[in-house]
Amino acid sequence: MSRSERGFAAVETALLLPVFILLFMGVIDFGRLFWTQNTVTAAAEEGARMAVLTDTSDDEVMQTVKDYLKNGGIEEPPTIEIGARVPDQPVSVKVSVGFSFMTLLHSLTSLVDIDRVTSTAVMVHER
Repeated sequence: MSRSERGFAAVETALLLPVFILLFMGVIDFGRLFWTQNTVTAAAEEGARMAVLTDTSDDEVMQTVKDYLKNGGIEEPPTIEIGARVPDQPVSVKVSVGFSFMTLLHSLTSLVDIDRVTSTAVMVHER
């Protein structure tokens, strides 16, 4: 390899490495977003399972959701809304947590407008 070829390789690396790093960090951030959405959805479903039982209180449902989120690695305090618990009627559990991108995508959040991850689960309340 001649000296000029080595120089071209260094220039190509200098030009492409930041692009590859940004792409890699974007993949990591969107992976975190999908992981958070999956965990929040599962926590809402678990809360709805608890909410349809007749012998559980709203506080127990909320604690179940918080425990599920904590076990899933989400430390952000959630917002939990539990619908009316009327026999033979659907009950909903809505869970929402804050989310922010960690990389340079953080500056682009105005484009994607993602600051909270929310999920709602609905099940029919038992008698």
